Amino acid sequence: MTAWAENIIKRKINKEMRALAPLTRSAPEDLTEEMLLDIKLSDMITRTKAAAPTLWSILQSASYTPLQAKRNTYKTPDTSIIMITAMMSYSRSNRRCKLQKVNSIYLKSTGLASKGFDTLNAYGLTMNQKWVYTGLERLSETSRTTLLLEIKTFPYRGSHDNLNIRFVAYEQRLNNSTHFDSGTAATIFVIKDPSVIVPDCAAYQAKWASGAKDPITYPEILDLDYNATTRLDQQSIHIILGFLVNAPAFEFNTYVYKDSEVFSRPPAVLQLATGPEHATQQFVLDTEHEEEASYDGNERCLGLWFKQLKVLTDMQKANMSRKYPIVWIGDQLTTSRIRGLKKFFAWDDNAWDRLEFFY
Repeated sequence: MTAWAENIIKRKINKEMRALAPLTRSAPEDLTEEMLLDIKLSDMITRTKAAAPTLWSILQSASYTPLQAKRNTYKTPDTSIIMITAMMSYSRSNRRCKLQKVNSIYLKSTGLASKGFDTLNAYGLTMNQKWVYTGLERLSETSRTTLLLEIKTFPYRGSHDNLNIRFVAYEQRLNNSTHFDSGTAATIFVIKDPSVIVPDCAAYQAKWASGAKDPITYPEILDLDYNATTRLDQQSIHIILGFLVNAPAFEFNTYVYKDSEVFSRPPAVLQLATGPEHATQQFVLDTEHEEEASYDGNERCLGLWFKQLKVLTDMQKANMSRKYPIVWIGDQLTTSRIRGLKKFFAWDDNAWDRLEFFY
């Protein structure tokens, strides 16, 4: 009787595993940003429960006792069970790898070593390291193509900063040793908000010239700070109250005075428009093996960024330098170096070499 019941359950689970195939199927070579963002864990859990109710019930019984179900009010085994089913599906076919792809990209972004990918791939949790590197190259190429199209239509801003990367060698040799290396990473922000007014280089330079003759004074700065004190105090009180009332132990929904105006958000001063049509897109450029602590390093970095943005010919450089200012964001070191470069190049022959469009 036990063997007969076990055989029935096996046939039912095998049928449910075949039903899970459409939910987990994803060709290994199919990798896009839209595909990754379209994967929702809560949706996967709901659809897996519907497609494989018997399998889910057995795994839930094995991972969660009735006593735990009564005692735990927040903890559930759903995430563990969905990963178990994903691992079993991946064991049946390497084309059932939807969650493995998400895990791989996430773990790579956290700096997981190559050996770690091989280990987790053997467990069925991630793809192998070769797929990860190939996939990231494919995502990078797609992102770069989109970026080059977007900057032809919309204004953009940029930012760069230095970084240190630790390269780990598992087999030590004279030319293959564990070491730290320095580089620079840059990000491009594409402004798609239709209400944004594209600045003009000539207008900006005229305003800068008039402002240089009448600079802001120290008393004026104190007045601006004094006038903003009330608004800053309101924001600070709201933030501090938010930490207190949002704590799980406080149980704000049961608080008698939860509808009090004290908990209302302070009025906005200059409220920006929100929504998909106003969203700013962010693109990461290829990391360059250049330091940005010196003036020479920043000059080389700027040249490399515009090379990646395909600003190569003299005509392209002339059009860009006359079109609109490019705001470049950075920390105190970066901004001071760029300002210094503009001073050094102030007597150069053209607007591109003088970095007149760069702010």
